[in-house]
Amino acid sequence: MPVLLSANFDVAQVQAVRSAHPAIVLHGEAGGYAFEPPSGLDEMEITYPRYRPDVDLDAILQSVEVIIASRLPRGINGRAPHLRWVQYVGAGLDHLMPADELSRARYVITNLSGVHAIPLAETVLTMMLTYVKSWSLFHAQQRQHMWQRHIIHELHGKTVGIIGLGRVGGEIARVCSSLGMRVLAIRRSEPTDVPVDHVAQVFSRSQLHTMLAESDFVVCSAPATPETYHMLGEAELRRMKSTAYLINVGRGQLIDEPILVRALAEGWIAGAGLDVFEHEPLPEGSPLWDMPNVFVLPHQGSDTFRYLDRGIDLICENLRRYVEGSPLLNVVDPSRGY
Repeated sequence: MPVLLSANFDVAQVQAVRSAHPAIVLHGEAGGYAFEPPSGLDEMEITYPRYRPDVDLDAILQSVEVIIASRLPRGINGRAPHLRWVQYVGAGLDHLMPADELSRARYVITNLSGVHAIPLAETVLTMMLTYVKSWSLFHAQQRQHMWQRHIIHELHGKTVGIIGLGRVGGEIARVCSSLGMRVLAIRRSEPTDVPVDHVAQVFSRSQLHTMLAESDFVVCSAPATPETYHMLGEAELRRMKSTAYLINVGRGQLIDEPILVRALAEGWIAGAGLDVFEHEPLPEGSPLWDMPNVFVLPHQGSDTFRYLDRGIDLICENLRRYVEGSPLLNVVDPSRGY
């Protein structure tokens, strides 16, 4: 079974893929094979493969049946006539390939959904604690050698509203609940009266404004789809408490960014912790860079040293399942984007 590796795996990870099943014939090595030279943004991605112009990828693609990839180029449908399955080394399909190419996919696509859950939950918790413990204020005082005390807040007893109750949202709910927070959530699936672990109340999308009004923290962990595009605009941000914080670890497209800038500048909400943006990298002229009530991360809330190690276990299990004809894990629906 010919498999092409187009992701940045190390030597041990490559060997794990080779050893997943005796039928695997792996095209690739440590670093993987990139289809195209990396752009400036791609070079920052821990999973983006090395570009090897000396490797004839088109010749490999003529026979390849499986591709393990961080990106797929336009035209892959025609270049790989025998392609049956793509194992994506990310979650949201908007980063895998152009949307029009995705809509024409003739093959099964699986992702690494769930692998991000632990690091993203830790990122969310870090932002929450930074706000309630006034770490930025104390750090500024430290730089000025200033000894001044302030009354600070606690997470215990606060309410968090989570938009997107998939694996990442579920882990965020677990962590927040363990700290004594009241957890509310919005999820796409119905009905909402089915109990969910660590969540006090599940709301439908039509009840979004109700959840926003009750939340001290609003956390976005939903994927980018036509349904979620700009789901937080002026009406929604004005429904939030003026003391509430917005944290986004899902996709930048969930929030109308110019409206968010107004909300932060005019005090509709207290602050924001942002790991994702509508346009990445965040443009140099964006007001978000210099706002004192905003934390900007360069879309790396899940990029830890353990990310691919967790992903390899899932990839190898899927390879075994594919060879043996068993159902694959994490099959995604291209029409939904996740």
